[in-house]
Amino acid sequence: MLKKTGIIMLLSFAFISTTTAQRNEMGVFVGASNYNGELNPAPLNLKFLHPAFGIMYRFNKSKHVSYKLNAYYGWVSGEDFRSADSFQIKRNLSFFSHVLDVSGVMEFNFFPYVPGTQEIYFTPYVFAGFSFFHFNPTANYGKYNYELWNMHTEGEATYSKISTAFPFGGGFKLSLTQIINIGFELGVRKTYTDYLDDVSGTYPDPKIFSDPVAAGLSNKSTILSSETLKGRQRGNPNDNDWYMFTGFWITFNMFKIGKHSCDAFPPFRF
Repeated sequence: MLKKTGIIMLLSFAFISTTTAQRNEMGVFVGASNYNGELNPAPLNLKFLHPAFGIMYRFNKSKHVSYKLNAYYGWVSGEDFRSADSFQIKRNLSFFSHVLDVSGVMEFNFFPYVPGTQEIYFTPYVFAGFSFFHFNPTANYGKYNYELWNMHTEGEATYSKISTAFPFGGGFKLSLTQIINIGFELGVRKTYTDYLDDVSGTYPDPKIFSDPVAAGLSNKSTILSSETLKGRQRGNPNDNDWYMFTGFWITFNMFKIGKHSCDAFPPFRF
């Protein structure tokens, strides 16, 4: 049901009217990305912040409700050896991955905000919606980097590198001039996969590996052997991974505001 709702939301953006100047905004996002999962249990760990950027389109349905379609690109990573937890240090796993996120969300403005005017030119807002994202967990072994998604590091079937997420968060927006709007946003994505970091379940029987590289990527511990770890906890399959985008955005009203366009928004309604 959630997937169907997200698809309908994304398709609806293609049919939005452009009859009023300040209803339509196009812009860019610049900020940072982060990840929360088995290799980084902390909700916000500055050790693993990475640059992120993107593009966005916003349709302002009313003074309180906006719909936004955005495409963000960033990096996420985690490294056990940088943890203070003894279990993680012994496990010694690591990964990095790009994240290409395409989201459709609904924003709710707390104040009756109209971009391009000085009537009420500032408001905090919250949002929620639906995301599709592409990822590709990769890890270093020896002198080279290897893609993990088809290495079967936990003996599992190959998982998809495309998944879905529930994005939500908040921020503030400011109508700087008749044309320019700026804002800050913190957005969290609760994913529907536990393999963003390629760590989820238990250590497999090392006999399944015919490739020594795959076996080495499955168990990178310098303390415990693969035979000793067979069947023991490697991750937590009951807790899916998360990722975040935090940063600043700037948008431009797509048409010059007309003489009477400030009053064009209908009364507040969903």
